[in-house]
Amino acid sequence: MRTGNGIGLGQQRLAERDPLVEKVLPGLPLPNLPMWLAMHRDVRGSVRIRRVADFLHEELKRYSAGAGANSAR
Repeated sequence: MRTGNGIGLGQQRLAERDPLVEKVLPGLPLPNLPMWLAMHRDVRGSVRIRRVADFLHEELKRYSAGAGANSAR
């Protein structure tokens, strides 16, 4: 359910999927920003957490390279 109106920033490819989202200043150039994947050092040694982090790392690399956000996994 969508409520309210507002202005926000987000990833262009994700925003383009929603027909209710529109660009406010389409001519304004925005910089590419770095993406960080972080985890607390206390859980870094967990095999489960490591597997999730590795999966996210690979998928985020694919997404940022333009492979898309819809993984068929």
